[in-house]
Amino acid sequence: MYDKRGAPSRLEAAALLILASGWGWTGGNFSQPDFAIGTQILITVLHALPCLIAVVLGALYLVAPVPRWARTGVTAFALLSAVALAVIIPLGVTNPDPNSFGPHNFADYVPVGLLVVGIGAWFVSQLRRRSPAGGAAGAR
Repeated sequence: MYDKRGAPSRLEAAALLILASGWGWTGGNFSQPDFAIGTQILITVLHALPCLIAVVLGALYLVAPVPRWARTGVTAFALLSAVALAVIIPLGVTNPDPNSFGPHNFADYVPVGLLVVGIGAWFVSQLRRRSPAGGAAGAR
């Protein structure tokens, strides 16, 4: 799963890409062309901020000589992403207004699916990293 230096595994790298893709999709999916330009910019920045955090933490994790602190940061980010989904999904399901907060249609659920897969892949990679075999050969 990882070499003697604790280098990131392919599963970890894939999880980071999927997390960044899910949050990035969310950032582009919820821009509102009917709003004033200042409001559009604010909405887009707030929706894209988690993507930026995922990219920065992922880049730090992938290049850090000792990635323990960066791994902890990505794990915390993945946990916060799961908490966000636990709030966002019920809000979308319980409010029939398509302009309200939360996912309401297929385009809204694609990034949700990406986030679920990314979060799951990250936590599976961390469980494999901590396994007694240390992610035996072939897991890369």
